[in-house]
Amino acid sequence: MKIGFGASEVPIGLGGGRWWRITGGTDIRRRGPRALVGVLLAGLAAWTVLDIFFAPVGQVEHDRTAQHVLLGCLWVLMALCAAGARLDLMICESGLMHAMAAYALLVGVHGLVRLAGAWDYATLVTLAKHLFWIVAYVAAVRLQQAGALRARDLNRAAQVAIVCVSTRLIASVFDGTVMEYEATGWAYCVARLLPLLLLVHRPGVVGRVVLVSAVVAVVCTLKRGALVAIVLGQLGFLVAWGHVHPRQRSRAVALGMLIGLAVAGVLAWRWEAFVGRLADLQSLETAGSWRGSFYRIILEQWCRLDTVRQIVGAGFWAVPDLLERVWVRQYAHSDWLEILYDYGLIGVGVFVWLNLAMLGLVCQAWRRRDETLPALVMSVMVFWLGTLYSGFTFWPEMVWFGLLLGYAAGRIEAGQRRWAWRCAT
Repeated sequence: MKIGFGASEVPIGLGGGRWWRITGGTDIRRRGPRALVGVLLAGLAAWTVLDIFFAPVGQVEHDRTAQHVLLGCLWVLMALCAAGARLDLMICESGLMHAMAAYALLVGVHGLVRLAGAWDYATLVTLAKHLFWIVAYVAAVRLQQAGALRARDLNRAAQVAIVCVSTRLIASVFDGTVMEYEATGWAYCVARLLPLLLLVHRPGVVGRVVLVSAVVAVVCTLKRGALVAIVLGQLGFLVAWGHVHPRQRSRAVALGMLIGLAVAGVLAWRWEAFVGRLADLQSLETAGSWRGSFYRIILEQWCRLDTVRQIVGAGFWAVPDLLERVWVRQYAHSDWLEILYDYGLIGVGVFVWLNLAMLGLVCQAWRRRDETLPALVMSVMVFWLGTLYSGFTFWPEMVWFGLLLGYAAGRIEAGQRRWAWRCAT
């Protein structure tokens, strides 16, 4: 197989055979991967609708049959695509791909060990959710390299998903369920989807309307963590946009001002409720919807583990079991603490590597002034903030982040190959 810009084909399929072979000429089978992208994105949009509209608050995992079947089909489809023909040499040698593989191995081994000890359907579903966004990342890299995945595809799918989520969130304000766990949790989904709306250079009138409605929906939930992530992510987007498009900074500033006005207007409307949400900051124990208590318990219990378990971890999804024994079943509300307790110091080291690899991808995009830089910066900032004070890595909605990250990685690596080819010739 040829490597580099001079390569004439990018195969997609299973290792022994080929589903499709994308050539540089007139191969009509190029439509195959495009159809696959359409099926994947339509399936993800359909799953989003199912999960937000047909999953009552408090419903247990075993009752979400339709969502799980669709999620499993999408998982397998992306896994088959990701496990196909070997990746290009530069992709395989990238630090982000290695970090992703190490994190997937870490989570996978711990999850399988738990399943081997006691088979449980809920654990299997949780493990699949943990790995979903990583599989999506690899699949997106491959599809982008084949020329099948385009920014406009991701943008349109995100528009459909955001319209559904925003509608549900805004409706929750009027039906009195806005402060339910499921409703506020979906605000983070909007924060993860927003960068995909900004992935295209000209989002158009519809894109801008969807963007503003999404921000309004998040503000309506008064989900403080999501609001902070969106505001800081938007600032990162503006800086990156000015770097890539120095002559069009006014457009980005105008968009930022429009979003700021929308946020200010909704906060003025729900000011009393917003002030009430800040009441828990009076105590460290109750701060952040009792995050202070969660963090204290987890750190205390980790310190009480023996040395070996402090290094290798207490096991897959051990934090909810711990909190259930001492208080209430919940996740850590911080991926760093979740990983520290579940996977030990080894897990923290792998997660540091993963975050540094993402930073490396952003730096590459910055140096190249790549078109994906603004959306990539916002997406990575939302991820960093969310993993710090919430729980991101185990939510299946992280698949949207994985797709954007994979698309950007494939595009940037392709640009590096073009540069290497030009230097060689």
